[in-house]
Amino acid sequence: GVSFPVWLNSYRLAEVERLAVLPGNRDCGTAELALMSGFSNRRSFHRVYTALRQGKPSEMLAGRKNRRKVNSDEKRQNK
Repeated sequence: GVSFPVWLNSYRLAEVERLAVLPGNRDCGTAELALMSGFSNRRSFHRVYTALRQGKPSEMLAGRKNRRKVNSDEKRQNK
């Protein structure tokens, strides 16, 4: 089984990732998304993210920006 703290942090990370792709949150940084998801501060979010996702939070945000560019390019092609 998984310990409660690991489960809780995984849940919070999933919430950060969910919130990051919502249209109303595209201008939010990692600190704001982390606080909205239940992390107490940016440092704890970064520590948990790098431990559980084996990457950097900035890479997640870069992916969000790339998805936005792809989506806008697709919309232009469909017009």
